Amino acid sequence: MFKRQFLLSWLFSSIGMFVLSYLWHGYVLLDFVNYGEPSGLILFYKIVIYLVIGFVIASVVRLKTFDKRLKYLPVVKGLIVGCVCGILFFALSTFKGISFNVTLNHKYLLLNFFWQLFEQMMGGIIVGVVHNLVFDPSMIAKEEENLN
Repeated sequence: MFKRQFLLSWLFSSIGMFVLSYLWHGYVLLDFVNYGEPSGLILFYKIVIYLVIGFVIASVVRLKTFDKRLKYLPVVKGLIVGCVCGILFFALSTFKGISFNVTLNHKYLLLNFFWQLFEQMMGGIIVGVVHNLVFDPSMIAKEEENLN
């Protein structure tokens, strides 16, 4: 099932991205001042969304797709996966109209795009760092199996 390495990378990346989002919307954009403090339902919704995003990033990093070149570089792998996920999640949220801001102009969209990219890249980096720091004995067994 899920290994400790995967669960910790999923949890820490989700928490990291949620904190970055809260800081961005609360202290940089001042969305909470303009629209009021987020209710418990909105915070619950954001927590679930970031758990899903963290799960996606942690799952894609575990895939063997990039192993030919990036097998021993999980932080770089996480950075690439986070970048791609940032672009995809930005496109999804923009086309679905999910935003605190009612008036969307080019400046806001560009700023939001780069922030989303940064946020998900940080989530990917967190996944890569956790993969470096957390020992997973099942990975050693798989490599020994491949050598034989």
